[in-house]
Amino acid sequence: MDLLIRAVKSAKARYPNVDNRPVLVHGQTLRKDQVGKLKALDIFPSLFPMHTFYWGDYHRDSVLGPARAENISPTGWVLAEGMIFGTHHDAPVALPDSMRILSATVTRRTRSGRVLGPEHRVPVATALKAMTLWPAWQHFEEDRKGSIEVGKLADFVVLSDNPMKVPEDQLDDLQVLETIKEGVSIYRRSDADARAPSAAMFGVTLDEAHDLPLGGQHAHGDGCFNHGLSVLIHAVVNAHDAD
Repeated sequence: MDLLIRAVKSAKARYPNVDNRPVLVHGQTLRKDQVGKLKALDIFPSLFPMHTFYWGDYHRDSVLGPARAENISPTGWVLAEGMIFGTHHDAPVALPDSMRILSATVTRRTRSGRVLGPEHRVPVATALKAMTLWPAWQHFEEDRKGSIEVGKLADFVVLSDNPMKVPEDQLDDLQVLETIKEGVSIYRRSDADARAPSAAMFGVTLDEAHDLPLGGQHAHGDGCFNHGLSVLIHAVVNAHDAD
């Protein structure tokens, strides 16, 4: 992130009149002193608060430690600077589940129920903007996407309940019932799908490790892309054996 800040600062000094809206992706370990620098350079932070749910406990107990884990994707610091931000899921690290993103951004609750960085929790309305209107701005599409209003594309979803009214601990239970793209219904959730658990909850427990065909161990947490990685590795190994 320091390299990005220096690079953007240098580029803006050399080409001062270019509006290219640079983006910082993930910002998992963004430091507080870096946030003001992002603002000064108009760098849009696309953060990854979903990590607080999937791997928050693991980061706290192992990778980052308690202090740094509290500030994973520090949305509170960004908002305190008067900035906007985006959120994402980074598939296939975790399968796409927008309601999981919404829940994690609002509650920052880990699998064990611990809240990581309570000062970084945001209102539901803010979290929804970070998934819609603000990322549209990131891509120069705010004039036609990101909100439902006259003159914009009729792109929206119908949810199973109102995210502004359900208890915050039930946001991750919301389901997409229908998807409308440019005014046309392109997806409707079947009764069978409605009864199925979220696909984004696949995975294994933190203390398991799996042998990889190419040697070594891969320890991972629920929701990680180990399954997809295993499929890919086996395909590569099988192709190599066939040759």
